[in-house]
Amino acid sequence: MAMIPSRDTTVLSATSTDILNAIRNTLGGGYATSVPIADGSDANRQRIGTAIIGNADIRNQFVGMLNAIGLTIIKSAIYYNEWADAKLGTMEYGEIAREAFVEIVMPHLYNPNAGADEYFAWDKPKVEEALHFINYKTFYKIPISRFELRKAFSYASGVEDLLSNLISRAEVSEQYDEYLAMRYIVARNIVDGHAKINHIDVITKDNASDVAEDILAISDDLDFMSRDYNAAGVLRTFPKSEQWVIMTPRAKAVQNVNVLANAFNLNKVEWSGVQKRFDRLVPTEEEYERMEQLFPDKNWYRRFTSDEETFLNTISIMMMSKDKLMVLDTVIESESANIGETMMQFFWYHHHKIMSDSPFGMLIAFSTAEMTVTAVTINPASVTQYKKGQSYQFTATVTGSVGIDKSVTWEISGENSPNTYINENGLLYIAPDENAATITVRAVANQDGTTAKTASVTLA
Repeated sequence: MAMIPSRDTTVLSATSTDILNAIRNTLGGGYATSVPIADGSDANRQRIGTAIIGNADIRNQFVGMLNAIGLTIIKSAIYYNEWADAKLGTMEYGEIAREAFVEIVMPHLYNPNAGADEYFAWDKPKVEEALHFINYKTFYKIPISRFELRKAFSYASGVEDLLSNLISRAEVSEQYDEYLAMRYIVARNIVDGHAKINHIDVITKDNASDVAEDILAISDDLDFMSRDYNAAGVLRTFPKSEQWVIMTPRAKAVQNVNVLANAFNLNKVEWSGVQKRFDRLVPTEEEYERMEQLFPDKNWYRRFTSDEETFLNTISIMMMSKDKLMVLDTVIESESANIGETMMQFFWYHHHKIMSDSPFGMLIAFSTAEMTVTAVTINPASVTQYKKGQSYQFTATVTGSVGIDKSVTWEISGENSPNTYINENGLLYIAPDENAATITVRAVANQDGTTAKTASVTLA
């Protein structure tokens, strides 16, 4: 079961004296015998430093405790990644997270004359599910030299600074990479057609209120049941308490924050929890290189094409549900070791995660690009000698601008039997009592609702 992490905003407040005595009390035994109690004086601090640095066993125990303290603080600390609130917590066991969505059930017309078989017939609920796997396994190697260790005992806050440095190096690196991965998942969803794209004009101070009205209209629409705002096409709502509005700093600067906050019935402070920021969707070359280390699986991660980058640069505002990202910590551990030949102490900070997205979550991007469909193709283009009582699978491909909705609506015409149908996935069923000679299958692009392609089915 996932455990939601607490968001402790406290910073490291213990003094060097507190840290030294806490380590001494925790280790006890030979360490406590060799290392004096810290009292904060310069002479005492130097005696402690000599005792620790001069004995390899004591030194390793001390550094190991620094490592343990640093890991504890890293686990509970909040960082600058504004999207971290979307994390689901920690999955303590297993390597697969199963996500299920149960559709609402159909109503039935009351009939007092109906038989028991009809009343007790089981309406099997429609359950959609998605599986998410551990795909993010990183570690960060942090060296501490003997010089840094000696320096920690040379002034009053030295040990405190050493520990803070250890924490910040690991935490900043990990949280930065986590943000890059989250941002990539969102951008990949957009270019692959798994997000709703809304066209807007380039945002200026003159039209900022108009853009705010567009956001508000969609936000209100999300309160109602719809299949339009999630990639799985399930029927659901996204109440305002579950919505994020995500902007670039430039878009935020010209946007009317008061109008948006009032629409969400929030004050400015509360609005800060709904409104998030992102710098850009297109990674820099350095960021691409980092992500290639994070995600070696080329089936999951790949660089954006130049056309995809051009499109992503047209987006400065997004809306996302808090459950869109599926991010779960699975391993947070650390190790330390002394490398004798280099006189260095090394820390390894390991962080494994499920880094994915929910097909049931909402993602809307506001783009200044025009979204156009160029063609729809159907495979197969025709079927002859089709037998009654059988099913046949059709597929459709939609081409056009980057980010377009590539789904289609399937239709048939020319059938005579009410039992002949095509389902939402393009599976055509010809009823045994069908007497039509030819049936036409039609796929209509959902992006514009007009571009279409047909295929003919000739019955045997």
